[in-house]
Amino acid sequence: MRMNKFKNFLILFVLITASTSQLSSQKIYFWLDAGLKVSAGAGLLYNNNLINDRNITPIFASTYGIGGKFGFNFGEFHAITIDAMYSLSAQRNELKSDNIDLVNKRIAYNSADFYFMYRYNRNLNYVELGAKYGLYQRFTQTLNGANTEIVDDQFVDNMISPVLGFGYYMFNADAFTANLGFRLSYGLYDILNATGVENDFYIAPLTYDDYAPTNPAFIEVVLELNFGLGQYAKSVCGKRASFMSI
Repeated sequence: MRMNKFKNFLILFVLITASTSQLSSQKIYFWLDAGLKVSAGAGLLYNNNLINDRNITPIFASTYGIGGKFGFNFGEFHAITIDAMYSLSAQRNELKSDNIDLVNKRIAYNSADFYFMYRYNRNLNYVELGAKYGLYQRFTQTLNGANTEIVDDQFVDNMISPVLGFGYYMFNADAFTANLGFRLSYGLYDILNATGVENDFYIAPLTYDDYAPTNPAFIEVVLELNFGLGQYAKSVCGKRASFMSI
């Protein structure tokens, strides 16, 4: 008799638990998050003449950035993200031959970069693809570590670059996540403007018979700290969806 009562109680408990879980479950249509981002990596102003010149040693220079991110997440796998970053970049080229003394030329510049990315999430990893729109500021030229001068008039004001990225989720707790990823980008057109081309302004202290454009290329490590803002969801028993903070 006692055994039958225990079984009835157990069945009733399971039914109540299942009903409560069903009532509290939701169908999430999309959710929003925002984050802080920092990046570090290497940049290269790629010029085919310099790469093929044995007297030139192109040196990857450090690039750093800091900014933020806003994300629209659809379901479990898809997201659209918008990033705003402020970056510092540089390129250094060394010239050395038997008849020419060592010459070190450095180009440095700042940029405000806006990323528009599609991200596909799977398990703890993600892949992203999109474009970067960069607004360039303050180009400077330094020869042999001295005589720094501003050369803004030789360079374009903006650049569009395709971007490929991938990474993984290091930490996840409630509405907070920490991601670590990599991004590759390559500028679509010449970083020198018409004035720079006309003046034979080169990234390295050499001129060539045939002109070759210079394209900015980057490889960066990106740390992203995300905070959930809210979600647009509908309860299983509800009649309409609503936006709720996380």
